[in-house]
Amino acid sequence: MVDMRSSEVRGVIILHLTGRLTVGGSIRGLQEQVGDLLDSGFKKILVDVADVTHMDSWGVGELLMARETVVIAGGEMKLLNLEKRERDIPHAMVLGAVFEKFEDEPSAILSYSSPKLPDPEAVARAEKSGEFRWVDGWPRLFGHGG
Repeated sequence: MVDMRSSEVRGVIILHLTGRLTVGGSIRGLQEQVGDLLDSGFKKILVDVADVTHMDSWGVGELLMARETVVIAGGEMKLLNLEKRERDIPHAMVLGAVFEKFEDEPSAILSYSSPKLPDPEAVARAEKSGEFRWVDGWPRLFGHGG
């Protein structure tokens, strides 16, 4: 089960996730939280995964779907502390290819004034792994189960 708490810094909502973001947990809570934030007018969302103890492919998919929802609404969703959790997240390569990621909160907050596209080399590595492909404009996971 994953717990979420949020804070706001300079117009950026930081979602701090704690626990397991897995198929057996309450991953639907992330979609609901993101929807509520968008409905409230917040379009800059930073997801901190430093305290995520495990994330399977369902959790990765949930993050990807939440990001697409934010992008469609004209917002930005980025990740904080992914590098600290890579060994606990089997598909971290996919997240790194799709999300802009940061290791420290101040850099992440400042980045919202100058958005960047995903790193093409990271996308190529993820696609080459066979676990990730773009299908109809959406990132899809293939291969290993989480």
